[in-house]
Amino acid sequence: MGSISASRLARLSLEAALACIPATAWGQDALPKDSSAKQEATPEEIIVTALKRDMSLQQVPTTVSVIGGSALQAANVTSVEQLTTAVPGVRIQNAPAGLVNPTMRGLGSSPSNNSFEQTIGLFADGIFLGHPRDYSAALFDVDRIEILKGTQAAVLGKNTSVGAISLVTKKPKDVFGFEGSYTHEFFQGSDILDGAVNVPLNKTLALRVAGQLTRIGGWIDNRLTGRDEPSTKTNAIRATLAWTPADNLKWTVSGQYSDYKLTGQPFYAAVDQLGRLAATSALYGDPNFVAATSDRTHATGRAGNRGLGIDNDGQRYVSTLELGLGDYTVTALTGYSKYKDFQMVSLTGTVNNPGLRSGNESDHAFSQELRIASPDRGAFSWLAGGYYYNDKWNFDDTFDVIRMAGTPVTGAFRTYYRQKTETLSLFGQGTLRPIDHLTIVGGLRYDHADKSGSYRRDILRPGLLTTVLFTPFAPATLRRKEEFVDWSASVQYEVMNRTMLYASYATGSKGGGFQTDPTVLSAAEFKDEHAKTIEVGAKIGFAPGSHLNLAFYNTDVNDYQIAFFTGTSFIVRNDDIRSRGVEAELAWAITDGLSLSGNVTYADAKKTKAVAGAIPGLVFAPKWSGVGKLSYQSHERQGLRFIGDAIVEFRSKEALNDAASFVIPASPGYAKLNLRLGVRNDDLGVELALIGKNLTGKRVVNYAFPAFLQTGGALVATDPPRTVGLQLSIKR
Repeated sequence: MGSISASRLARLSLEAALACIPATAWGQDALPKDSSAKQEATPEEIIVTALKRDMSLQQVPTTVSVIGGSALQAANVTSVEQLTTAVPGVRIQNAPAGLVNPTMRGLGSSPSNNSFEQTIGLFADGIFLGHPRDYSAALFDVDRIEILKGTQAAVLGKNTSVGAISLVTKKPKDVFGFEGSYTHEFFQGSDILDGAVNVPLNKTLALRVAGQLTRIGGWIDNRLTGRDEPSTKTNAIRATLAWTPADNLKWTVSGQYSDYKLTGQPFYAAVDQLGRLAATSALYGDPNFVAATSDRTHATGRAGNRGLGIDNDGQRYVSTLELGLGDYTVTALTGYSKYKDFQMVSLTGTVNNPGLRSGNESDHAFSQELRIASPDRGAFSWLAGGYYYNDKWNFDDTFDVIRMAGTPVTGAFRTYYRQKTETLSLFGQGTLRPIDHLTIVGGLRYDHADKSGSYRRDILRPGLLTTVLFTPFAPATLRRKEEFVDWSASVQYEVMNRTMLYASYATGSKGGGFQTDPTVLSAAEFKDEHAKTIEVGAKIGFAPGSHLNLAFYNTDVNDYQIAFFTGTSFIVRNDDIRSRGVEAELAWAITDGLSLSGNVTYADAKKTKAVAGAIPGLVFAPKWSGVGKLSYQSHERQGLRFIGDAIVEFRSKEALNDAASFVIPASPGYAKLNLRLGVRNDDLGVELALIGKNLTGKRVVNYAFPAFLQTGGALVATDPPRTVGLQLSIKR
């Protein structure tokens, strides 16, 4: 896994800017039967709805990327955590216990504390999903994903301090139709099946039912069990009803169920500087253990316990009622979601799991938003509303440590944590157009939050672990109240047709709270997080279907919430940090069916106040990242159309742990090549494609943490290796 030099990265970023396609142009569905490549929707026509107004993508005064559902399906993206391969500047890493760690422009919530609210907010059909576990839910039958980069203060349903990901599912239509896709991947033996049917029940009522089944094989060779790990299974179904009894009334309701099961774990022991992991393995009858930077493991569960892995199931219900009152629109958005989850992790990556962590997690969340909007025309328009959020989250965490080499620490305990969050918000936004071509937008938001964390820690088996590191707690409850006032302002000027300049400023806040596994209760609380982002940019259209976008940004965050595992305990801090840089996006429709484009992010993220023993920068924050696509689509010949996509995804090196002394300081940079070659019959709506990912076989470490109580040892997770699959899809 070789590193990439700075000069090569600079050159690669420029090449990618000319040889890639941005997420904005990936969002198009398959062409209708009588269409040509020229008739595809251009990026200027893509509509963004996450900011509560229907806005053309090229008219939004901030950096937004949009990727369409057909592109997600074509790339076999089945969960939010796989978006790293599709969206530049967004990194999503695996973390222990099935958590994920999303970052934008080098900023995001640390995955080592389950109770963090997400710095990058996740929304599904406008409903806020507030826990890291929500990122692992099945992703299917999606109309588009909108990626909003930078602080979003005023109108989002829950404040997010550095960005947001908004999922928009497909809604019922008034015509019958169906679609489906099946993919078999040959190297890992994976199968992905999804489909949907749209049924108009009468003139005012339509139903859409969609589902997904996945069986994904692993790539880490477990030498003791003979399995390739981790393997995953997902089953999901969603039903959506749309009722339009009158021109001024529309009601859409949906219900979704999904379950997710992971067998094994994506982490394995890669470093054993002092030989302690090998000695521990020998204690339990495995003298052949070797820690190495290759995708193999000797990790097993412990006799008498459930095996390593994750078992999760969840439900989500959404109601959107839109009522027109003259020229005004009233929207009521109601959401309820719940999930339950079990996970078991080996913290040493050795046989018999002598450092065992297991947890039971559950969540119930309810939200209600009510807003009214004036017509979006004339010299002044506005919207205003209120938002209520209630979340009850439970996490029971067990550590069970038996004999290990080089340490006398043993013992077992269980921490019971119950968290209740209640938030009430008021928000408003006004748009002023004082003269032709000039638009000024201002937004204001007030949030009041009450949060409580209730603890109990029981000793299951006494030992040094429970008398020195994690002592018992009597039942206790900690409480905090928070009030935030955040605002945003932007000004944009249309210099000429399809070309505008803009500047924006926004503040954002994220609530504080209590860590789930403190060593002592007095250290459990962490402070709220406050961000300020300024962005200046230009969006320039220079030919049909072509544009150049540039954005310069600076984000400062006070009391940035960071958490990491030291090998003995979890540390939570509030640091002062900033990220500044530039994003460049080029889309160029060269000829009918041939497009070249690219999107590159440069992010310089670092601490503004030094922290003893910590790195000066931030974890999972590469300076350079980009993803793109060279796409070709032939004219129809004898009923067939040939298609081809060449996709490049790259990043520079990134730190893997905040501790300056960590045994794996950084993951080197990489560039990956993905190809998709296929043939489509537009009359039948059938497409057959060969999909290859990571064809150059880059081995990329995306996460690492120190082995529990095994000094000099570390576990890592890696991206999947080369995969090649055959996909058959139909859309009618």
